[in-house]
Amino acid sequence: MLNAKLHGKADFAVSEDVLTDMVFTRLSYLEGPVLWGVLQRCFNVELQYGGATLSDIEFWPRWDDDPKLREGQVLPDCVLRFKFGEAPKQKQVAIILEAKRHAHTKQRAGQWHRQWQAFQQLQDDGDEEADEAIFLALGGLGENPSQQVAQLKEAVDKHGGPPIPAYGALGAPSDGAERAAQPAPPPAKGDR
Repeated sequence: MLNAKLHGKADFAVSEDVLTDMVFTRLSYLEGPVLWGVLQRCFNVELQYGGATLSDIEFWPRWDDDPKLREGQVLPDCVLRFKFGEAPKQKQVAIILEAKRHAHTKQRAGQWHRQWQAFQQLQDDGDEEADEAIFLALGGLGENPSQQVAQLKEAVDKHGGPPIPAYGALGAPSDGAERAAQPAPPPAKGDR
C-alpha cells in the first residue's frame, strides 16, 4: 500500500491500484524463478526462459504518449523487469501489467495501444534496455479471457508497429478461482 500512497493512488476505497500494489509488492519478495513460474502459470505465458532474476519493479511509470495523439502520458499499472540466464548473455524481458478490478471495468484496446507504443518509443530512444516485452492483462476480460485477449491484440496490431505479445488472466470470477486451484507445473531444469 506504500507504493500506492507514494504515487497518489490510495484512497479509502479498495481500488485496483491499491490491490495491484498490495499483490505485486508481495510477489516481488519471491525469488526470481518462483515469481516467473507464478506469472507463467497465471497468465499462460509461453516464454520458456530459465534462471529468472527480478531486476526491477516499477509502479505507475509515466511514459510519454505518442505525440500524434496529444494525450500526454500513459501509466501502466506495473512494469516488472526480469533478467534471464548468465551474464554476458542475459536476456532482459519487461512485463507491462494492466489491471482491472471489477467485472464491469474492461480492458481497452486503445489503452493497450498507447502503452505499447510508449514502451516501443522508450526502446527506440534507448531509455529501455529490455530485449523483449510482453503485456499482461489482469482482470477485465469477461467470460472468456483468452478470446478477449486475442480480440484486443488484433485491435492493437491493426494500428501498425510491432505486434503486441499479450496474455491475460482472470476474466469472470469463477474461472480465476478454478485456475488458481489447479496444481502448478514442476519447475524447469534450470530453475531447480
